[in-house]
Amino acid sequence: MQQVLALAILLVTVGLVFTRPKGISEGLSALIGAVLAIILGLISPAKALNSVVESWNVFLFFLGMMAIAALADQSGAIDFLAQLASSISKGSTLRLFILICITGAAISTLLANDTTAVVLTPIVYTLVLRLSLDPLPFMFATTFIADTASIGLPVSNPINLIISEQTGIDLPHYVSAMWLPSLLVIVVNIILFTVLFRRELKTRYSVPPKTRASSSAYITITILMLIAITYICASYIGWPLGIVSVIGAAILAVNLAKHHKLSIKRLREDISWSIFPFITGLVIVVEMLRGIGITDYIGRFIIRAAGTSLIRQITVTTLSSMIGTNLFNNLPMALIMTRAINDQPLSVATKQILSLATILGCDLGPNLTHFGSLANFLWLFFLRKEGVEISAVEYAKLGVVTIPFLLAAAILGLWITIRFHLWTGI
Repeated sequence: MQQVLALAILLVTVGLVFTRPKGISEGLSALIGAVLAIILGLISPAKALNSVVESWNVFLFFLGMMAIAALADQSGAIDFLAQLASSISKGSTLRLFILICITGAAISTLLANDTTAVVLTPIVYTLVLRLSLDPLPFMFATTFIADTASIGLPVSNPINLIISEQTGIDLPHYVSAMWLPSLLVIVVNIILFTVLFRRELKTRYSVPPKTRASSSAYITITILMLIAITYICASYIGWPLGIVSVIGAAILAVNLAKHHKLSIKRLREDISWSIFPFITGLVIVVEMLRGIGITDYIGRFIIRAAGTSLIRQITVTTLSSMIGTNLFNNLPMALIMTRAINDQPLSVATKQILSLATILGCDLGPNLTHFGSLANFLWLFFLRKEGVEISAVEYAKLGVVTIPFLLAAAILGLWITIRFHLWTGI
């Protein structure tokens, strides 16, 4: 009976997030699921509170990243970077689009997909408004490429770090396995979008006159680069990224205060506070599922279905992780799969292959629905704050068209690196 109630709560929560009846926020939807779980006795209040407290680093990370983006905007750095991109593209909308995709891929690979969603999206939105271009192709590009390019390195996505650390995949082994899948999916993503949005990208725009950036903007850009370097170093040594993000935001705030440009009111308004109740509710719902054994059962079932054939292992694990990502969100799904893989009596090589396939599914899965990753919600909340409403159905329509090609490219790339011994893990 408990399992039935838990699954019902999950379906209600996901349904509310997707449909948003009467305009209720995703955060409230997730909290409704969490409250139902506590009221029905599927998780104790103490356990629910503990699961939220244990996620402190996630809360700090997103608070810091949103503050960094908001403060960068106040400094004028975002306007300057937007103008620089328009000048480099020399009036070609297509060239500008490809430049944004490549930039997004680089940021996601080196800094993480959440950084792309928080930092690049405001830059691109400012740019397309200034150039009077259709914002939708560019906005979709920032969120899709953020997830697509997050395969490349362990630091490209917090999920990659969690899975690789728990299954013993070090940096050289990771890169040797994932460089080809990462390259393929980025190229496929860019090609697909240039075809799907070909009409919107045929236009040209007038390059705006150059203006000199303020000293605070230059200092902000320098601080952002230092934050990026610190972020990478912290990822490798296991230092909490939330602390890095908050300290980085504090340094930016001090810089703006010295230049008399800091607006606390604007900062407060620019932070998407609704992400925090969403994370809270999601953490509690997933902990409920884990506590009554549903997550472990799902993980074991997937591992058994994967069998022993290499291509089947990669395909089944990738697809299953992708589906689970769009039901539970990719962070909980990664934890489910990691626990299931490590609990099975498998060889080290097989565990690592299944773990790499899990990363593919969890990283690419959010390109199907916006529910799949927190980076997607940060992107969605920013657009909503700017008055741009993109429904779950509209997002899914694009995802349904693109995700089969992205998954096929990723699965093929991983199969090639393992089958032809390009992966140093074997």
